[in-house]
Amino acid sequence: MRYEEQCKGIINKAALKAGAVGFGTGGTMGIALAGVDIGATTAIQIRMIKQLGDVFNKSITESLAKGLLSSYVSQQAGRKVAGFLAGRIPVLGKVINAGVGASATEGLGWFVAEHFSNN
Repeated sequence: MRYEEQCKGIINKAALKAGAVGFGTGGTMGIALAGVDIGATTAIQIRMIKQLGDVFNKSITESLAKGLLSSYVSQQAGRKVAGFLAGRIPVLGKVINAGVGASATEGLGWFVAEHFSNN
């Protein structure tokens, strides 16, 4: 991939932020904040998609970014459900949610970067 280093920086930064959101909402003393991370993670991912579009000189609207995100999320729904359920486990749930948020964002980023590089 021609722009791999630029993409790597954008994707890793977004994955780190999404992981932090997952960790922060993974439940404290067994109380998971169900769904709170979805809005914040979605905003991080939409921003990442737009930034990746800039790398490939593509004008990405919020609507297009949401479409790409929706396409990817529908493929990864099981991972999100597993992360939500794991989030109910005290302490360990925070770590699992962080991993799920980071890895889902990382996967999305490379999915989008590959899509942009081929189109």
